[in-house]
Amino acid sequence: MRLKRRPGYPLVAVLVLSIGLTAVIGVFAYLSAFRQPFPGADADGLVRLMESDPEEVFRDLSFLDFQDYAATASHFEGVAATQPFFAASVRHEAETEVAFLEAVSGNYFSVLGTPVALGRPIEPSDDAAGAPSVAVISYRWWRRRWDGDPSVIGQTLYLNYRPFTIVGVASPEFLGAASEFRPDVWIPIAPFRDRYTSWDRQAQDRDIPLVRVFARLPDGAPMRQAAHELDGIARGLDEAFPRPDRPRAVRVAPVTWIDPRTRLQESRTNRILALTAAGLLLLVCANVANILLAVFGRRRSGFAMHAALGASPANLVRQALLEGLILATAGGVLGLALALPLSARLGSYFSRPSVWGETVARQFSLDGTVVL
Repeated sequence: MRLKRRPGYPLVAVLVLSIGLTAVIGVFAYLSAFRQPFPGADADGLVRLMESDPEEVFRDLSFLDFQDYAATASHFEGVAATQPFFAASVRHEAETEVAFLEAVSGNYFSVLGTPVALGRPIEPSDDAAGAPSVAVISYRWWRRRWDGDPSVIGQTLYLNYRPFTIVGVASPEFLGAASEFRPDVWIPIAPFRDRYTSWDRQAQDRDIPLVRVFARLPDGAPMRQAAHELDGIARGLDEAFPRPDRPRAVRVAPVTWIDPRTRLQESRTNRILALTAAGLLLLVCANVANILLAVFGRRRSGFAMHAALGASPANLVRQALLEGLILATAGGVLGLALALPLSARLGSYFSRPSVWGETVARQFSLDGTVVL
């Protein structure tokens, strides 16, 4: 093949092409992460419920409103709430450390469709007044603190000097309900309210947006009908518990691991990234096209000889397309290999310092949409 006879121009073309594709694929992977579902959760039919008004497009729900939606809505298989971003001191024999916890409703793990690696998840019976205090620990914490010991199930964990019985270890893929927070432990909301009394006072106020709310639609159920039902429930709540500043408006949207408020805040930066990547790709394509035109221009006599010997125009075009396809494939493979590290670098660069023990960089994956 002619590519072997002239290895210089294919190498240059592949190198130039891979530079542009690396940038574009890396940026696409970064942007795609804003719409990826929770890792380790069943995304099919999983939605998020949020309030919305002209001043704030995405708003958490008050805890009392969540309870009313969960008790009244019939178009969902379940409605669950979570309160991330809390910390507790943990006593391990003679040592004390800080653990980051997420308080969840009893049906949280079942609504998200998240399995456990060991033991059992938190269940609705655990989230009731007077129920024994239980906890599910993260897989990462289990490996680090307990060295992956399966006998951890049934052991007592002291959070802020209050005993909790460890009943399960989360799956290694599940990292919590917020991309910027890595919980070490999940506990039911009922014992959480007993310990965090300031949060309990806020939970009794319908005007304070407090919890992230997730729901699961039955298989094939349209989101539109569920949203219509929630609008009716919201109107009933407005009549029973009117707000002085605004009526309730509920939004139902597919769940994403990165909070939609973050996506909204970074929309301008994301547009600049996309436009820059597209401009670089156009520049790269123009350069590769010039290389190919120069090479094929010098080979006109060779094409003329093949045509004189009986080669049809279709064969000549097929030969040129095959060479172009080989170059594009080689550049694409190299671009894919370099894109994931670039995306991770972008995630580290744009991640914000966190008060939760570490600066959490976003995680990326090259799914089928990005590759396409």
